[in-house]
Parts: sequence; C-alpha cells; structure tokens
Amino acid sequence: MNGDSETQESTEEKTSDIIRNSSKIMSLLKRDGIKLEEVDDYKIYPIADNDTPKLSADRFEYTFASGLTFFRVWELDKIRKMYNNIVVTTNEDGIQELAFKDKKVCEEYIDTISKLWPDG
Repeated sequence: MNGDSETQESTEEKTSDIIRNSSKIMSLLKRDGIKLEEVDDYKIYPIADNDTPKLSADRFEYTFASGLTFFRVWELDKIRKMYNNIVVTTNEDGIQELAFKDKKVCEEYIDTISKLWPDG
C-alpha cells in the first residue's frame, strides 16, 4: 500500500494527528497521565513493532489473521501452538524482543508464513 510495503510508514504517519484531533482519546490520555508522545509512535515499543526479520506483535497479528482468513494456511490450533511458544527475551543489542522458545516451532512458523508470500 502506498509504495512502502516494507516499512508501512505512510499508513502510520497520521497517527499523531488522529489522536491529537480526538477529544475523547486525548481526554482518556490526560486522565491516565499519558503523554501523546508515549503512544503515537509504537516503533518505540519493539515488542509491538520491529523491523523485519525481527518478530513483533504487529507481525504476528497480520500473519496469523491473513493466514487464517484469506490464505487458509493456519488453523486455530496451530496459531494457539505458536502463541504459546512465544516469549519476551533480550536480543544481542540489549533490546526486548519476541522469540520462540523452541527452534522446531520457529521453523514451522517460518515454513507456514512463507506460503503467504511465495514470490518473496
């Protein structure tokens, strides 16, 4: 979408404006003592969003949803198995990131998601 399928930043650019222009969201943030800068760029939370090939909650969400709904490469049991094998760890750069506990489950995940983008 928008010529930036690798980074998808064009669809995220307007997040600040959307939040800032919502009196309801701004009211809730103020109530909870949260600054706009703490929520308008989820790239500051590597567990939520990480560059490929690192894992992230965002990537899991769209690969599982697309794979289950559109491509039919996932079954709910398999998705549950994957989620139950994910842990938060610290990577070589000292940053928290998601990882699989078991190499075999990771390989199964990679094999399955490769069916979503066979030409990639």
